Amino acid sequence: MTTKRPEKLMLFGIDSAPPELTMKFVEEGALPNIEKIIKRGVFFDNALPTYPTLTPTNWTTIVTGATPGTHGITDFMVHHPGEPLDKVYLGFTSQENSAEYIWNSAARVGKRSVLVKYTASWPPCLDNGVQIDGCAPNCGHHICRDNL
Repeated sequence: MTTKRPEKLMLFGIDSAPPELTMKFVEEGALPNIEKIIKRGVFFDNALPTYPTLTPTNWTTIVTGATPGTHGITDFMVHHPGEPLDKVYLGFTSQENSAEYIWNSAARVGKRSVLVKYTASWPPCLDNGVQIDGCAPNCGHHICRDNL
C-alpha cells in the first residue's frame, strides 16, 4: 500500500477559540466552512499551550516548534538582558524570535509559503513566499486599511 504525501499544508488558527465551543458550533451547523476544513484535514482539540500561556509565546511556538526558552518570546513585551529594566520590545515581532520559522525550513527544501495575518511574523521574514500583514499590536487587525 502506498501512501500519498500531502503536497500542501494549511495551518489555520483562531486565537482564544475554545475547541469545545468550536466543535459545538460545527455540530450545530453554525460554522460550515470550519466544518469543511476539519473534514479535509486535522483538528487539534486537545493541544496544550506552552507556558506562559500568552498569545505571542504560543503563536511563536506553533510555527517554530521551539519552547519559549529557545525562541525567546516569553511575554507580550520582551526584555533584553543587560539593558535597563524599563526598556522592553514587542514580543509579537519576528525580530525577537531566535528560532527558525517553519516557512523558512520549508524554503530550504524549495517550498513556498503564504502567510496571511500570522501574528509574531512581522516584519516579513520569509525566505521564499508572500506575506500579507503580520498583525502585531497597533496593526489594526486589518489586511487592508481604509482611510475613513
